[in-house]
Amino acid sequence: MTHLTTPPNSLLTIDARFNGPARSGHGGVSGGRFAALVDARRAIVDFLAPIPLDEPLSGTRQGEAAHVDGPDGPVAAVTRLAGPLPTGPFGRLAAGEVARAEASWLDARDGDHVAPTCFACGHRRTDDSGLGLRPGPVAGLAL
Repeated sequence: MTHLTTPPNSLLTIDARFNGPARSGHGGVSGGRFAALVDARRAIVDFLAPIPLDEPLSGTRQGEAAHVDGPDGPVAAVTRLAGPLPTGPFGRLAAGEVARAEASWLDARDGDHVAPTCFACGHRRTDDSGLGLRPGPVAGLAL
């Protein structure tokens, strides 16, 4: 398996199509890119400012840590963990459960989404360039 790696001192750019909020990078995509400065499989990324889109970002590794700077200052701090984060199994959901979760989430917000064009979960992204994920509570799961 190939894992994302980034040279210790790198220029990074988060393409505008990978937005979370309208003018900021998606946390998962950006965090993955930043984590690769130390080890994409075992890192914690602390976001310090909104992530600029289509702007050069400077990623600098220093030992087991790294920082990412944008045109206006610090964007993120990255720390390498001793080992991978533990994860457990997560079963597949039936289509009906997914539809109920999405409807419940949007209904609770009066159809309003904090980031309607988000790369991962934006419900107003119509060009199929996003992931099309739909967040929401699932009955019987405490997440």
